[in-house]
Amino acid sequence: MNTGYIVLLAVLAFIIVALAIAIIRGKADLLMIDYYFSPPEKRERYNVQRLRFLTGIALLLIFVSDWILLYFFNGGERACILSLIIIIALYKTLEHTWAKNNK
Repeated sequence: MNTGYIVLLAVLAFIIVALAIAIIRGKADLLMIDYYFSPPEKRERYNVQRLRFLTGIALLLIFVSDWILLYFFNGGERACILSLIIIIALYKTLEHTWAKNNK
């Protein structure tokens, strides 16, 4: 494998993990575009701490699942796409149930 490719992957991995941590800590709400740019009445429907946690964990899961499938198990693109679909489905389900306020 090319050394430049490995360095690029390491830099991208660091950026993704840093963004996920920033989202979880509440320092990057701008990256949650649907929440950040929504009107205040829509924002009140969500528990922002849970939404931050859910978004950060989903980002980390996407990164880890793709990394594991591609480089450790040689899963290929189909397995990565399937894992992405599963994570997005779980995210959207939890976003509309667990991350909502109980008002």
